[in-house]
Amino acid sequence: MKKFLKESKHFLKIGIPILGSQLSYMIMYTTDTIVAGRYGADELSGLVIANAFTFPIYMLFQAITPIIAQLYGSKKYTEIGEKMRQIFWVAITLAILIFFIFLIFSEILIFFALDKDILAISVSYLKAVSFGMFFYVLFRYLSSYSEGMTLTLPVFAVVFCGSLINIPLDIIFAFGYFGFPEMGSVGCGYATSLVSFMMLISLSLIVTFSSKYKKTELTKKFSMPSKATTYEIFKLGTPIGVGIFVEMSMFSGAAIIIGRLGEVILAGHAIAINIASIVFMLPLAIGLAAATRIGNLIGEKRLIDACYSSYTSVSLCLLGAFINMIILIFLKETFTSFYTKD
Repeated sequence: MKKFLKESKHFLKIGIPILGSQLSYMIMYTTDTIVAGRYGADELSGLVIANAFTFPIYMLFQAITPIIAQLYGSKKYTEIGEKMRQIFWVAITLAILIFFIFLIFSEILIFFALDKDILAISVSYLKAVSFGMFFYVLFRYLSSYSEGMTLTLPVFAVVFCGSLINIPLDIIFAFGYFGFPEMGSVGCGYATSLVSFMMLISLSLIVTFSSKYKKTELTKKFSMPSKATTYEIFKLGTPIGVGIFVEMSMFSGAAIIIGRLGEVILAGHAIAINIASIVFMLPLAIGLAAATRIGNLIGEKRLIDACYSSYTSVSLCLLGAFINMIILIFLKETFTSFYTKD
């Protein structure tokens, strides 16, 4: 038990800021849901259909952290900078690709066998948030770099501030205050894009000027793409990304099926799945902390400790799952009342 508690402290040190970051992401998502729900059931339904495609993207770019964590554990700091410069080309390519996929897919979405008014809202939202997806992928590139070096607090600070800024922006753009046109849930998409841009700029400045990142020499020189690094990121990242993408799709993908049952049922689903997604952030944060902690230990050649750390992460997730279950059973009506009085 003493060893377990000692290892758990490492998870808390790394994981609490990560949990804060994940909950801050969910604050943004939840704010969108609440504002759209207050605007109208059709707007909320359009938002949840669109987010069935956007939400998994938020969890897709996860391969960088364990790569950087191992190098950091080995104290190969300048190699981290070189690796990140090479990974940048993968990140910018994915960012551009996702941007165009959202623009093109938004046009295809209108042919789905769902209510056309709801789909029109979803199409407009996807177009509005496509810019945000571009900025977000680049933000995840930098945040994974920071988290891999156990610098989780700067990421949390940026995301938390972004989630707070997103609240008034959602309200202003959705309801048309201060001279802005009234855009409903589509306004939430523009708010998300603007906040994603602000988070990218903020974290870029921190990484560039903070002394904690200097030893990696990230911006010291220019590096061309590396075939070996590109292969490494896709070899490691594809199983991680697909796994998390499928997990997230189980949360959001049902909206596409339920959407045929009408806006009221879809709106109810949106609220229920949003609450489930929030509590899911606890085991997700433990998993992300494990990627950093175990990666550091492998880099230090402490393989037995890395194995024990993996068992600790599973145990903590089991405990977190039990706590989540109790919370949802006893507070389900209280939670749903935050979203709507209907």
